[in-house]
Amino acid sequence: MKRSYLYFLAALLVFSVVALVSLRKSYKSITAQAAEISALPLNSPCTPDAFSLRSQPEATMQLKIVEANCNGKSWNARLTLQNVGPKAVRGYEVANIEDYEYKNGCESSQSVIASEGVLLAPGATKALDFGAGFVNGLSYGKPTGSIQKNVFWIKLVEYSDGTSWREAEQNR
Repeated sequence: MKRSYLYFLAALLVFSVVALVSLRKSYKSITAQAAEISALPLNSPCTPDAFSLRSQPEATMQLKIVEANCNGKSWNARLTLQNVGPKAVRGYEVANIEDYEYKNGCESSQSVIASEGVLLAPGATKALDFGAGFVNGLSYGKPTGSIQKNVFWIKLVEYSDGTSWREAEQNR
């Protein structure tokens, strides 16, 4: 009986060591990938014509690009959104479309809609942070190349009085 108990403990010990080594390797792999994504130094300014704003003279909100940084396949940008209209805003959606060397038309957006209250009073400004890119410069296994063009625009504004403004389809 004592001998079978000893064999059981030895097998359990070997299994535990193998399991811990396996978990440690997978954890290192996950943390290495996360470190690669977060450690991208995006301190290189983008080319002057790479980032722009779509003209929207009818909009009651105004976007401005404060800063844009690039690192080949990745980018980040700081923008400001200002309420230049007479109504208080309770929500908005700001969109962008990116073109890379080998991949075009990557559209995304960022929105905030409060269920009630005021998000931006008339004249108020809000800072927005955008960023994107492709890990390892690949999209579905195909190279994307570096960022070439990025256009931002206001897609939707919801006012505190219940009305809204939406970008007209003909402007796209």
